[in-house]
Amino acid sequence: MLPIDPLDLEILGKLVKDSRKTNIGIAKELSVSEATVRKRIRKMEKIGLIRGYSAKVNFGLMENPVKAYVTVKVSGEHRRKVTKQLARHPRTIAVYKLAGESDIMAVMLFPSTREYQDFEDRHPKVKGARSVTMQVVMSPYKGVVWSGA
Repeated sequence: MLPIDPLDLEILGKLVKDSRKTNIGIAKELSVSEATVRKRIRKMEKIGLIRGYSAKVNFGLMENPVKAYVTVKVSGEHRRKVTKQLARHPRTIAVYKLAGESDIMAVMLFPSTREYQDFEDRHPKVKGARSVTMQVVMSPYKGVVWSGA
C-alpha cells in the first residue's frame, strides 16, 4: 500500500470532485497552506497515485449518445490480441479483464445510434473471439457522468 494519510485522502477527494480546483482553493477548504497542498499533490503524482486530470463530460447533452458494453469470450492465447484490438477502437473508453462467463468487457461510447449501428454491422466478430455479446445502456439508475451514463 502507498503511504498516504487522511489529509492526502481529503486532497484527492477535492480533485476527484473538481480536477480544476486550484491548490489555493483546496488549501482554504482544508485549512492548510497552499505549499502543503502543492507538495502533497506533487508527491502523489510522483508515486503514480494521481495519474492525470480529466474533464467530466456530460454525454447526455449530445444528440443521441449510445453507451455499449461489449463482452467477449476468448481462448487464453487470444486474450492479449483481442484486448489490444478492442482498446485501439476510437470509441472504446475502457477495457476490463473479467472473471465469470465472459473474459473481456469493453465499454464503448458512440455519439449517435447511427454510428453504433455502423459499428455493429461492420464488427460482428472480433478476431480470436469465441463469442461476442453487445448490450446497449437505455438509461442509468445511477450513472457516472464522465462515462456517458
